[in-house]
This record gives sequence, structure tokens and C-alpha cells, in this order.
Amino acid sequence: MINGNPVTEASYGQTVTLIAHTPEEGMEFVRWDTSGVVLANYYNATTTFTMLPAPVYFAAYYGKESVKSVSLTVDAPVIGQKINEAKINVEGATLKAVEWFENVVLVNETDIFKPGKTYTIKVLLYPPDEHMFADEVSATVNGSSASIDANTQYAYVDYEVGTLAENAFPV
Repeated sequence: MINGNPVTEASYGQTVTLIAHTPEEGMEFVRWDTSGVVLANYYNATTTFTMLPAPVYFAAYYGKESVKSVSLTVDAPVIGQKINEAKINVEGATLKAVEWFENVVLVNETDIFKPGKTYTIKVLLYPPDEHMFADEVSATVNGSSASIDANTQYAYVDYEVGTLAENAFPV
């Protein structure tokens, strides 16, 4: 666009605005691919450039919509249950690995939950095939906000699952 009007030709030195088409359902704008021109921002669906004295080429690149949130449901620890028997369900991502910590010490998956201990999980997640995690992806565990450290390719979710009572049974 030049001055708000669609164009297919521009004169040398003119400022041209590129506006990507609205993506199809489930897709989002990713970046501009160009040849012969430098854009103000390659990752905005709307950007500008100054026309050069030669032809320029550009194309909008679209990808699968980014994952903006993930949700985990974790069974509450049960005293005497093996660590690896606690079920974890994930929505919005693929579960790759789980680490359990007992009072901040990594435990073996065949250990059992013990009374008087605090348990935390660290879960490694990947986005579904052909998706990426959004820059500001959020996480919930059992409906509560959880800490998430993510980039586009993977994310770690940390969450304190709970502290088990010292006396498992009434005395």
C-alpha cells in the first residue's frame, strides 16, 4: 500500500506498506520472505519498506497457530504410592518427561510418596506437531497458575503438587 491504496508498482524512494492476508482457520502469520528489499519488521503482518530502483519480491509465510496455554492435571500424591503411578494428563502440548522432587531432591520414579514431605514436579512439554509455543504461553496445573519456562520448541512447567501430612492415618 502507498497512502492507503493497494499497489503493484511503486517508484524509487516511496514508502510501501505490506499487509498480510488474514490467515486461514488454525493458521497464523509467521514472517515475510523477501528478495531485494529490507523490511522494517519481518515478523509483523503489517510492515514497511522503502522502494529500491529495482524489482522486489516478498511473500507472507504462515504456520500452524501457536500454543498459547497448556493445562496439566496431576493426581495428588498418595502416601505409599509409587512416584511413577501418579497420573498426569496434558492438554495443549505433548508430554515428554516428568521429574519428581521430594523436598527439592530429585527422586527415582520407583520411589514411593512418603509422609511429611513436599512434592514438586517438573514436566518437559513439546508443542503439538507443526506448532510452536507462543512467546507468552501460560500453564495451569489442576486449575492453578504454574511456573513455565518456554521457548518456541519446548517448555518446562514447575509446580508444587503438595505436602503430605506427617500422620497419614488418625491416631
